[in-house]
Amino acid sequence: GCWIQDFRVSEDHDDLIAKIVNTRSNFLNEKQLEIYHGFPYHCGIDIFVYDFFPADQKEKEEYISLLQDIVKIVRLLSCREETREQISDEKLEQCLRRLEDLCGITFDRKHSLTQQIYELLETRIAPLYSEQESDELTNIPKFGINPEYRMPKSCFEESFEIPFEMTKIRVPAGYDHLLDHCKYGNYMNPVRADGMHDYPFYKELNEYVLKNSETALLEYVFQKEDLEAHPHCEEKSLKQRAGEYAGLFAETGQSIRQFLLENDYDTVKQLTADCQNLSIQIGTEIENAYGRLAIIEVLEEYCEFLYRIYEKLEKEGKLSETEEIILAWQGYDDKMQSAFGEFMQRQEMVFIPYKSDYWHTMQPLWKQAGEEENDVTVIPAPYYYRDCYGGVKRDTMQYEMENFPENVVLTNYLEYDFKKHQPDVIVIQCPYDEYNYGITMHPFFYAKNLRQYTRKLVYVPALIVDETYGIDEHMREMLRPYCNTPGVVFADEVIVPSDTMKQAYVDILTEFAGEETNSIWQEKITVREEVKNAVPDGQNTQAELPEEWTKKLQKPDGSAKRIVLYTTSASALYCYGEEALGRIQNVLDEYKEKQEETVLWWFPDKNVRQIMRKRNPAIWRKYCDILQNYKEAAWGILDDSGDAARAVAVCDAAVGDGGVLLHKCRNAGKEITLQKY
Repeated sequence: GCWIQDFRVSEDHDDLIAKIVNTRSNFLNEKQLEIYHGFPYHCGIDIFVYDFFPADQKEKEEYISLLQDIVKIVRLLSCREETREQISDEKLEQCLRRLEDLCGITFDRKHSLTQQIYELLETRIAPLYSEQESDELTNIPKFGINPEYRMPKSCFEESFEIPFEMTKIRVPAGYDHLLDHCKYGNYMNPVRADGMHDYPFYKELNEYVLKNSETALLEYVFQKEDLEAHPHCEEKSLKQRAGEYAGLFAETGQSIRQFLLENDYDTVKQLTADCQNLSIQIGTEIENAYGRLAIIEVLEEYCEFLYRIYEKLEKEGKLSETEEIILAWQGYDDKMQSAFGEFMQRQEMVFIPYKSDYWHTMQPLWKQAGEEENDVTVIPAPYYYRDCYGGVKRDTMQYEMENFPENVVLTNYLEYDFKKHQPDVIVIQCPYDEYNYGITMHPFFYAKNLRQYTRKLVYVPALIVDETYGIDEHMREMLRPYCNTPGVVFADEVIVPSDTMKQAYVDILTEFAGEETNSIWQEKITVREEVKNAVPDGQNTQAELPEEWTKKLQKPDGSAKRIVLYTTSASALYCYGEEALGRIQNVLDEYKEKQEETVLWWFPDKNVRQIMRKRNPAIWRKYCDILQNYKEAAWGILDDSGDAARAVAVCDAAVGDGGVLLHKCRNAGKEITLQKY
């Protein structure tokens, strides 16, 4: 279960802000570990309660004065407890008596004054004003630090859900005003600043758990031998054997031609049969492994030629027109050598994703490989979840063969023989091998095992880190678990999206493996910017757009127009009403004038209907009129599909209200313009 920590139930909780925590001790028991998915740390969530602030100006001034008196006393008490200095009893007593007179109470000086003041705040001060008497809200502990910490009550009267990370969270409908005017100013401008808690918060907890329990850390430890050359599979690959067969065919063909000149027809007959059997054998293996390549047709023609020679020798015991046959044989030998050479020169690449959600980071590399006419195979790797103790749940293997783009042909891992193929390049996405508390790949797909089956092992991260804030020490701390992994160490190439990220990897890995390894990381880690902005296939192609949209995206001469994504939020309409409607109309008028060169792609917020119909029917009706007029005029695109990823991928720039969509555009490297109120 969960527990509440506040000044009432926890003697050591000297804060008015309550918490919900997952355990009362520093360790979680077995049952708790199962409930919290193996998360081993003591942690909690702060609860910030908002109280009503009086609307009447005179009462507001009196209320602020009262709260300031209380804050003054709390600070005096806190200073005395933290520094153990003797605060003037007269000064403290003066403040206490003033508060007693104002509130009509008497403090018990023999017991904790801090606890009594918290009790006073919670039971007598905070409930002083009702919702009807208020026009603002505040959190009293925060107000004590910042007297300007007050927000319009109206911002909280409605709420709706918005996307956040991999889930959705419920937010106040007036979030735009709260963030912009009450808290951060331009909240769409990313700013990295230290918070109240150390980062990462679990570092100290992790050290405590390891020091005070028998828990073994599931962590990869670098060894210098891991950077040594690949171990190679002892079994020869099909291409290696094909190269040997090519040499054997050339040598045998030359011998047969010599025996023909010597009229040694028995030997010619035997060698012809051997060559035919060998051709069938290698042709069958190649077709089973790679499909019907050009070499298969050449081998079939060669077999047919050999069959005719064999049949004639079988019936007549000799061959006439020997010179013509020798010339024909030489021609077939040349075609065979050319076909084998082309086959062996084909690059074979294998991509090994493990979750379909992460495929898009591999996708740019996969597309390029296909365009270069390589033999490309995509093999999702099976993986297992771990239990709360780190054990592998082997009875529930996860294998994702669905939710990949339709144009990606998948091969089951049981149908691909790595020993036979030994592809030139293997691209992996999961770098952890056995060192991950949440999941583990099937051991065959560990980087340390796969590297023996390829000349080049490539690792591309499944998760692309937001570099908007730059790489500071906090970011480096977050990156260490991604960098210091077997997949990075064993790979021949590690692909990152920027020079900044490359330098971060190099620094972290050098610290991890030693200064003498710096040059290795400098060479191994490469930059591919296209990985940074990768989006799932099917969400960034105009081929999948409605035909009437596609026409609008092109100029009369067939060239592409500039696409500007326009995003309007329910929060802006909720907060600013008529002003927001005016901004919308101004943007539509502006881009209507620019339609010859630019197409406006309006992506309205679906929460508008839910919020505005009830909150402000007049604004709702006007908004609907603007929307309908824009749709009927049909000079731009109205996208009510909800497919934000597609809209972000297709656009060249974005303009509009602050929120999720503009944030996604900024992260995708698109030019953004914030609509201010």
